[in-house]
Amino acid sequence: MAIVIIIRLPNSETLHLKLEALDSFKLGRSSKCDIVLEDPKMSGVHCRIDLEPSGKVMIKDLDSSNGTWLSTSKITHHNFKLGEIVRIGQTYLQIDASELTPAERIKIGKNEVKGMDNTTVNKQVKDLQKELKKQAEENQSLRAKLELEFKSEDMATTHLKLDKKKMKR
Repeated sequence: MAIVIIIRLPNSETLHLKLEALDSFKLGRSSKCDIVLEDPKMSGVHCRIDLEPSGKVMIKDLDSSNGTWLSTSKITHHNFKLGEIVRIGQTYLQIDASELTPAERIKIGKNEVKGMDNTTVNKQVKDLQKELKKQAEENQSLRAKLELEFKSEDMATTHLKLDKKKMKR
């Protein structure tokens, strides 16, 4: 039994990870991982994906900084099913159902959300990417505003010091 995990990176690159019986892969940015991914929001050793003897695909967060997410829920250990999208950093994972036999589909299990075809999944990924981009822009805007306020405070302090020097003369 071979199961393929589709990995969508932040740069829109797509990789395919093939899981064979009893395979276990660590994913992250570090060279210590089996699968090294370029994602600045991902931890060095972020998570592990295991194919169990029963045919279930398990995903386990390895105490990552930003967590492992299934939709809007943070997960630590999860039975990864067909139709689900897991996010690690800004990278999205899903099981490729296109080449699975009916028996393999049953073993893996299916998320019971109705209407989860590839179009729906791709739309969800794009929506999540837009939300992350929006949050990043808001954070950048807030950071710029704080820097301006900080610079304004520094300038006010400098002017105050100059005024005091003039008064002493």
